[in-house]
Amino acid sequence: MKKSATIIVGTIGIAFALFVILNLVVPWNSPVRMILSPRQYRYNQLLHNAMANYQAGKMDIAATYFEKLLKQKPEDAKLHYRMGVVKSRLGETDEAIAEFDKAFELSGREMGEAPASVAAIHIQQGEDLLKKDNPRDAGTFFDRANERLDAASEAVKNRETEEWNAVLKEFSLLRGQVFIGQGLSALLYSDRADVAVERFSAAESVFKNAEALKPFREYRKLSHAYAELARVHGKSYMDEQAARKYWEKSFAVMELAMAAAHMDKKHALKFGDSLEVFRSKYRKELKALKKEARGGDKTKKPAPAPAPEKLDSAIEIFE
Repeated sequence: MKKSATIIVGTIGIAFALFVILNLVVPWNSPVRMILSPRQYRYNQLLHNAMANYQAGKMDIAATYFEKLLKQKPEDAKLHYRMGVVKSRLGETDEAIAEFDKAFELSGREMGEAPASVAAIHIQQGEDLLKKDNPRDAGTFFDRANERLDAASEAVKNRETEEWNAVLKEFSLLRGQVFIGQGLSALLYSDRADVAVERFSAAESVFKNAEALKPFREYRKLSHAYAELARVHGKSYMDEQAARKYWEKSFAVMELAMAAAHMDKKHALKFGDSLEVFRSKYRKELKALKKEARGGDKTKKPAPAPAPEKLDSAIEIFE
């Protein structure tokens, strides 16, 4: 009797060990996996389809898969974060922010990428309002973005040093964009050139300290911000000397943009253009700025903060 019991226990132990081993070595999409753990198999299928459509740019289809995944795991912070990214790509801003906020709370307020992604959305909203000549409301969104970045930085402070430094550098690019937006809003709404100068200088310092990330898009935006400062001094203040100083600053920063684009082949290709396309575009913009500074383009009404191509992919840096 004891011998039979020992055999049974041993058989059960071997079967359990085999089950564990198979779960470790069998690929998730194997028919064997469907037998071993059918629920996990179906979940993995959904996740695979969600990510495949997301990576293919089919956000509407990806959203349906993520909705199914969230029904199974409503407390999964990473799923809510990815849904937030999908919603932001679909232009569903309010829904995206709600998903990012949910992800942040479910993570115990440790997923700093979530509030940083909301900051990226607010920056885009602020820039859209600047282009619509509404600097007052634009400033509100840049201030909101700044608050979100504070929360993001606080959330990641306990991470390992190397990871912490890398994430903060990513956040700094958004912080620099916030500084540009705040400066433009103050300049165009309340005529505060002093605030604009301070904010633009802070942005330039941030970008220079993040050289490893080669912020060519950010430098380009800063160049146009300095150009706007030059226009205000020249046309509103009638101070040609100050205007000339900021025109020169605009030119110098555009040169930094071209240099950063030249160094960043991988990033350029990610945005769908060759290096030469970026460099050619920036050369043309620099030429146009210099022509305007000489008084050769008095009829053109410049946009205060032109958005670079495919700015909507800013959130990609947090994935």
